[in-house]
Amino acid sequence: MLMIKINDYLNRQGMDSISTGVTLGFVLECVERGILKKEDFKSRKFPEGFLPSWYDNSYIFPLLEMMVNREGIGDIIADGTWAASQKIKDSEPYAMNINVQEVPMHDPRYINWIGVTYIADPTPVRHTA
Repeated sequence: MLMIKINDYLNRQGMDSISTGVTLGFVLECVERGILKKEDFKSRKFPEGFLPSWYDNSYIFPLLEMMVNREGIGDIIADGTWAASQKIKDSEPYAMNINVQEVPMHDPRYINWIGVTYIADPTPVRHTA
């Protein structure tokens, strides 16, 4: 049910849910690696900040709202993993993108020709290719 609510919210805000999901994964990796800290997630609703975790989904909507409103770190991550990795020190290895576009949610191991499109397509890693 939570995923349906998240997808509905993102669709109503005009945000791509697949790219946003990859971006959330990037944020969580940065938290896990100590690159981002609780104070990086300060907002009007959370003036002391909050710490996203793989094990607690209560951070998702506050973080999505920060992205939509371009508030605090939401302003940085709203542009996607590549742009965020250029602004967040030491985070580039965790920005999952190909030619600055977030990776799609299909498995190239299952569709063995799809990896070629990641390299050869003029607009690689499109979710619809």
